[in-house]
Amino acid sequence: MNDNYLHFKRCISAEMLNKRKFTWRRVIHRYWSLPNKRFYLWWRLAELFFSCDGAISKWAARYLNRKIMKNFNTEIGLGAKIAPGFKVVHFQGVVITDCCNIGENFTIRQNTTIGIKGETSAMIRIGNNVTVGANSCILADNINIGDNVVIGAMSFIGKDIPPNTTVYTEKTNKLILKEIN
Repeated sequence: MNDNYLHFKRCISAEMLNKRKFTWRRVIHRYWSLPNKRFYLWWRLAELFFSCDGAISKWAARYLNRKIMKNFNTEIGLGAKIAPGFKVVHFQGVVITDCCNIGENFTIRQNTTIGIKGETSAMIRIGNNVTVGANSCILADNINIGDNVVIGAMSFIGKDIPPNTTVYTEKTNKLILKEIN
């Protein structure tokens, strides 16, 4: 059995089956009984097809990814490497570049972007057990985020974050109104 299929099974077991043993019967049951888990099956299938050689599998991966973007309003690059335990709390507006290497048990919330500035060889590395709050933006070339990091809501991250850290962008409660003449 090839490594890509084993990765697919580990991911589906963690994300759909609550780390229970993978069987297609369980996957199909969860698919029908828990509609919010459907995203994980479709995205992991697209990831599996994209990792295979051949034009037809690449076409199928891109086709599935377009359907996922349309149905879930979530855009994840097919080249992104995301370990088992991936969790999207609210699908609306999540964007992840294909230049990512994300560890296990990664949680992301709505309206969050993880992207690069534009360098072609850039890579964003995110460790294990990382949580990203809603409306956050991780935008940099070659950034490393350590294990066990919590990124607060509405935060902008543009530099490395060490392990075991909580990070947030401080907000002020000032409301500024300017009258236009």
